[in-house]
Amino acid sequence: MKRISTLIVGAAALALTPAALAQETCDFGAPAEGVAEVMAGWDFLIGDHLVDIRLWQEGAWSDPVAQATWNGWWGLGGHALIDEWIAPDRRDGTPGNKGVNVRVWDAEIERWRMTWQQTADASAAIFESEVRDDGFMHMWQTDPAEEAETDAWFEITGDNTWIRIQQVRGEDGEWINQFRLDATRVSCQPE
Repeated sequence: MKRISTLIVGAAALALTPAALAQETCDFGAPAEGVAEVMAGWDFLIGDHLVDIRLWQEGAWSDPVAQATWNGWWGLGGHALIDEWIAPDRRDGTPGNKGVNVRVWDAEIERWRMTWQQTADASAAIFESEVRDDGFMHMWQTDPAEEAETDAWFEITGDNTWIRIQQVRGEDGEWINQFRLDATRVSCQPE
């Protein structure tokens, strides 16, 4: 499993060369021929998004506690969706986090596999995802094993908007909301 992680993280690093940062030119690429249908599950991430971060507090979603950007493009010859997360410092002064996902379709298991690399602690993690019976794209961490089981899903709420909700399983086995990301696609701003 570590070899797969290393290979995917290495691919992500190669994909992030200055020439490959597609969003800087407003060219988000395209899926490779023959894979567009299976890759369509994540295509709502393509483009530049402004994200409001909300926490679950006292049984309701908070007002936004921070804002981030989420930028996605087709990479590795259209065989992967690459998206980056850039969170500025939180309003309380806590340092933010930056990271990149590389998402590829694994035909063998008929699921998406993802590698996440982040700057906060220089860690990497492997996730899998699939569309479940509720119609939402769910994802969960497979390596390294998490201390608490989590589930996250994405819901498309409009032509240019989507949300991501993350839950953690409590000691009683019930799912507890953790945070919610409200994303809105914004116009690409080439440099």
